[in-house]
Amino acid sequence: NKLNAAGARVIGLDLYFNSVADLGGQKNEGTVADSLLREAIRAKDNVVLACTIEDENKEDDRLEGIGGVDTFFSNHATLGYGNLPSNATRTIRLVSPRETIGGREVPAFSTAILGKYDKAKQQKYLARGRPVEHIYFTGHREDFIFNHLDRMLDSMTIAEVRATCQDRIVLVGYAPDDPWANPILDRHYTPINPSYDTKAIPDMYGIVIHANVLQMVLSEQYIRSVPRWLAFLMSVFICYANVRFFRWVYRRFHQSFHGIARGIQLLEFVVFFFLITLVF
Repeated sequence: NKLNAAGARVIGLDLYFNSVADLGGQKNEGTVADSLLREAIRAKDNVVLACTIEDENKEDDRLEGIGGVDTFFSNHATLGYGNLPSNATRTIRLVSPRETIGGREVPAFSTAILGKYDKAKQQKYLARGRPVEHIYFTGHREDFIFNHLDRMLDSMTIAEVRATCQDRIVLVGYAPDDPWANPILDRHYTPINPSYDTKAIPDMYGIVIHANVLQMVLSEQYIRSVPRWLAFLMSVFICYANVRFFRWVYRRFHQSFHGIARGIQLLEFVVFFFLITLVF
């Protein structure tokens, strides 16, 4: 209610409300707090709740259902799954914009938020037609506007909350100050981990990864991949050009050929590395 009063355009709750209290044997009646939260969610159509993809049948590629949120809440809000695909090293590099679950299309948590914040950007994002997108990471928690929930609720005035939240996307989730506090709970390795040690603590909480995805889409700063046909043509051309050039150097500067060749190879590596980084 306070965030809505402060003018937040979209509120994303990266929390799992997978159960409510069972009062007097009446299913889904919930506590007073549960009811107040449900009414706050229902009051304005700008809330996205995180859910999870559940796939109990591992024998095929079909996703069977969603979980992580009770219908007591989910019936009154937009859902978006918070699952993030990872590789063998558990490093998060990709996000799946949407999935087909139980025969219906379900958006990712960040995609659902985009639909409420900027429909045009969301449609442009989905129109790319990619089953997964490489995440362009722009920073860690300290690189985004951050406030403690207790401070926002108890000590900040509406004017102070409005100064940071008005007309913005507000994500609510778990990201404690102490890096040793539950170091594995919703915490992941990312490509911008400052430590290259394989035993390092995961560097980024899930809510910050979602913030990076949103920043990427809103700024349209995607990671572009070189098409295979272009990579093949470039490889053939560069290989042919190098053979012809080194052959000329060998004939013209035979005595100092090896030194010149090593210098040119180093220069080519530096040039192509930064060229690919800037263009793609």
